[in-house]
Amino acid sequence: MLVAVIYLIFISLGLPDSLLGSGWFLTILGLVGFSLSGSYWILFIFAVPYGLGAGSIDASVNHYVANHYKTAQVAS
Repeated sequence: MLVAVIYLIFISLGLPDSLLGSGWFLTILGLVGFSLSGSYWILFIFAVPYGLGAGSIDASVNHYVANHYKTAQVAS
């Protein structure tokens, strides 16, 4: 059951979700910045917190799976 939830988290990295946590708060900041930016170069500025948020979520889920599951559980 938990592995299925982890897979859903990986899939939802590209979607605008509003879960709590510092990675999600950074991702939301980047998404709000994308929607409110008036010029092209401001998109590059807001890409930094968006990328950091998505990367931190990905790293934390990878760390959890590596510490709590064996390869056979995740691969099947």
